[in-house]
Amino acid sequence: MLRADIREYGEGDRSGAHPEEEGGGGACYGGFGEEAQGIRCRAERPIGAGPLQEMRQDARGSVQVGMLQVGIRARFVNLFWSACNATTEQYFKEILKDIKLMSPEASNYLMEKSPRTWSRAYYQVGRCCSSVENGGCESYNAIIVEARKKPIITMLEELRMYMMNKLFTTKLNGWSSDVSPEIRLGLNELKVNQRFWEVLPSGFNQFETRSGSEAYEVDLDKRTCSCRMWQLNGYGCVHFVAAISYLNRDVEKYVDTYFFKAMYMKTYHYKNCPMNGSKMWSETNYISPLPPNNRRMPDRPKTKRVRDVSEKGGNHRFSKKGKKISCSL
Repeated sequence: MLRADIREYGEGDRSGAHPEEEGGGGACYGGFGEEAQGIRCRAERPIGAGPLQEMRQDARGSVQVGMLQVGIRARFVNLFWSACNATTEQYFKEILKDIKLMSPEASNYLMEKSPRTWSRAYYQVGRCCSSVENGGCESYNAIIVEARKKPIITMLEELRMYMMNKLFTTKLNGWSSDVSPEIRLGLNELKVNQRFWEVLPSGFNQFETRSGSEAYEVDLDKRTCSCRMWQLNGYGCVHFVAAISYLNRDVEKYVDTYFFKAMYMKTYHYKNCPMNGSKMWSETNYISPLPPNNRRMPDRPKTKRVRDVSEKGGNHRFSKKGKKISCSL
């Protein structure tokens, strides 16, 4: 789990570390475009890893929605996601050329958003995180959707009880392997897709994996693949799995230690201690705060949550187009 300290800073590099720098162990997602330019995110792991700096944007919320807001049509969305998921600079530039042929405006807009913050092609390797969306915040928002409607103390109490139960339940379920269950699912999917790749050994644990005109170098000793996906996600790519299957070795032995059970237990070794209810709280000499006055707002109260522009609309009203209108006179 990442512990992020966000602070404003003045002059200097406002976009985090350079995309060509390597090493480390964490990444941080920022806000929307220009709003995140004055913020520096310092992510560090509580297990003792050194501080790392890399600013990322949520590709769906920060960039794609902005494309729709400036009037760029939805036909660019597929190309946009291909650019986000491109793991090499060469492939990214190739997709950008296709976007530029369809719309120079779309290409210029994407380049203004600094690809180093939303495309895998410019992500720093060694972070064990290849995500282009801010899924962590989305999961958190799904948990607090009911609690956030309540007063602040009640809200915090519900979140505390949820986390206490979540930690206990997760430890109780346990793992059937030394590798994370989610990572094992990803490896199983790679094992299915590796059959489309031909493996050519060159000795010294180096291989060339080929499928049609595509070919990538795999080095098992350095744990690298020229597609960069292995270095980005920390557990492998389809080319690496093809090389391991060629040698009849266990792919789980090459997974980064961040995804091992021992590291998980070290990260979540703490526990949330139980607390007494409000009736057991000690009295103070301070004046008790009163709730704000209840003021009725105009119009009928809205019960539905205000949707973001990136979310699918929930409007189920039928159009009146084509309806016959008759006059009673």
